Amino acid sequence: MNSKNAKKSDVKSLSSLLNKRADIYFELKDYKNALKHMFQILLIGGNVNSELCFQIACCERNIGNYKEAIDFFNVAIKTSYDVQPQYYIERGFAYFMQEEYLFASKDLIKGLKWIIIHPQAVRTLALCYEKLGDITEAMKNMLLAAEQGDQIALDYMKDLGGDYKEEELNELLREQILGQN
Repeated sequence: MNSKNAKKSDVKSLSSLLNKRADIYFELKDYKNALKHMFQILLIGGNVNSELCFQIACCERNIGNYKEAIDFFNVAIKTSYDVQPQYYIERGFAYFMQEEYLFASKDLIKGLKWIIIHPQAVRTLALCYEKLGDITEAMKNMLLAAEQGDQIALDYMKDLGGDYKEEELNELLREQILGQN
């Protein structure tokens, strides 16, 4: 094996080890150490791919670096070979945390075209609509999130008054949302 192939093999082995370590830290919710290992992959010339960029973006978002997260989500989306709905949903969450509700809603809608049952995304979309002043869509999506089993949406609906028919629930939800503006 010539030295060029040996170096590629070493980089690949080290990248694999660093990726495994990053996965462990990510599972432990130690996002700063996960990022440290992911950035080491980039520094040694490891394979930069959409999945790595997605993982970095999720870590950045989880530690509150929303702009950086969005930048990495953008790279993940651009370098992906096919549509990855979860990438759009996760970027939508980052936009939401940055209070960029229009961008968040567009990404959440795009992701939800492929992943129909995602209660957290639907609830977040409802909150985007509320912030954008579209009460009807906010109500529809909050009800859908509750129907999909989202505990926060269910608790919200329960707080509105218990066992109502859908029309009554819609009216109560409308009053609740309008009362918050």
